[in-house]
Parts: sequence; C-alpha cells; structure tokens
Amino acid sequence: AATRREALRKGLEKLFRNASFCIDKALAGDAELQQVECDKLETSRTANRAMPQDQEHLLQSIAALAASLDLEPKHQEVWRPEDPPEPPQYKRDPLPQTPERQRYLAYKSEMALRGEKLAKDF
Repeated sequence: AATRREALRKGLEKLFRNASFCIDKALAGDAELQQVECDKLETSRTANRAMPQDQEHLLQSIAALAASLDLEPKHQEVWRPEDPPEPPQYKRDPLPQTPERQRYLAYKSEMALRGEKLAKDF
C-alpha cells in the first residue's frame, strides 16, 4: 500500500508539473502568470498533503481544467521498424529514338551477335 501511495504521489506531482507548464503557456500577461505561479505552489503543497481519497478528486479537477483549456494530447502516428515506409517508385524515361540512337542500338546488337559467333567458334 505504501509503494502504491508513493507511485500515486509521484504520478500526481508529474501531472501537476505538466498541467502547470501548459497553463503557463496558455495564459498571457505577467500578472496572470504570477498568479499561476502562486496557484502552482499551493497546488503542489496540496498534492503533497493529499490523502489517497483526495487524489482522485484532484485528478478529476486537473482533467476538467485540461479539457477546458483544450490541452488534450493530439494523436501522432508513430513509425515502427516493422512498418518501413514504401520506397519511392521511379519510372525511367525512355531515351528518345533519334537516328543516332537507332544506329547505336543496331551497332550494339551487331557486336553482340559477333561476340556470340566468336564464342561459338572457340
């Protein structure tokens, strides 16, 4: 029970730190930020003194505050090694059929035939 209480306390403190940071970023103006700092200190003191039955109430309050400030985390797609991205498909443009290209292809095929003939003769 003591380790569970300690884990709850640590989780609650982390939640308060995150909520305080989000609130600081959401508010504007020095006076408001100073008030948030005071509230943050008071909230952390309250969290440290909170009993387990109070922690549930505090969590609900924080969830309501986060919902009112629209601080819900946005879903982000995570790339996993088992789902590698598809490689890009490149299409090779055919070379233009110019007279020079046609002569080169004819020469290339003639040399290939000569090479095959020479290979057979050996």
